[in-house]
Amino acid sequence: MSYGPTPRWGPRNPCKVHWPAEHRALYEERATALGLSLNEYLIRLVAKAHGFPVPDHAKQLDLSA
Repeated sequence: MSYGPTPRWGPRNPCKVHWPAEHRALYEERATALGLSLNEYLIRLVAKAHGFPVPDHAKQLDLSA
């Protein structure tokens, strides 16, 4: 099932995530430093952790910080 228009990185499905409140500031800071939205930052971290491909334009970004 697809929701809304297809983003430039392919079809997406919504997912609500509940992380510890004190973590959000750090996640947002790291995303901003990389020029990413919080959503894209988290998607890329999870993809990398599970061995999924990261979009070509993101491979140059250091997501290990």
